Amino acid sequence: MARIRTPWHLEQAASAESRSDWYAATFHLAWVVKGIAANPSQDKRYANANSALENAIDRWRDSIKDTPTNNLSDPDILFPPAVRDTLRAIQPQGRDEQ
Repeated sequence: MARIRTPWHLEQAASAESRSDWYAATFHLAWVVKGIAANPSQDKRYANANSALENAIDRWRDSIKDTPTNNLSDPDILFPPAVRDTLRAIQPQGRDEQ
């Protein structure tokens, strides 16, 4: 498996957030979380990235809630498998999928 380029994904996520591109922010932050999770010594960075990812997911869902095509809110359709796995892993208990 190729090494995850965490610093690059962090830069891309910050750029996406500044443009309010929540899909891109979610995509890149999922890779950041996945990359940091591979290194247990990065617990604080993991918590920060995880929190930012949860925020990006919420903002992405808010940005598409009035979109007529329901498939736009389905991570299984929109994101590649590694990102979907990360999104599922951070899904808080009791939080409904939208």
